[in-house]
Amino acid sequence: MKNNTRLNRGGFLIDKPGGKYYKAFAHYLVKFLDAYKANGVPIWGLTMENEPLHSDPNYSFNSLGFTAELQRDFIKQDLGPILEEAGYGVNTTKLMIFDDNINQLLQWAQTILADRDAAKYISGT
Repeated sequence: MKNNTRLNRGGFLIDKPGGKYYKAFAHYLVKFLDAYKANGVPIWGLTMENEPLHSDPNYSFNSLGFTAELQRDFIKQDLGPILEEAGYGVNTTKLMIFDDNINQLLQWAQTILADRDAAKYISGT
């Protein structure tokens, strides 16, 4: 599902938010939440991606890159509505943005939270 076809070494999801790969990733996150819930472990919150800045092709760990704009659009077009439809809306499951280094936190928060359609799904950072 990544443009570099590898689990590691950076890369982004193929296509753009609203497309089938972004929707598949959102549904995968719901399956993760469902599996824990089915085993008696409710999840109170999640970040949609750990360290989204790691899109560098030299990064040797499992990774998936996002820009602030991609994360914003993925949240409002795919992840937010799909979480809500599956029963994991803001009243039950907290969605947090930008799980990464603090030096870009303000820029990401401004980009994502300034968009009302994305911000309505976000509980924090």
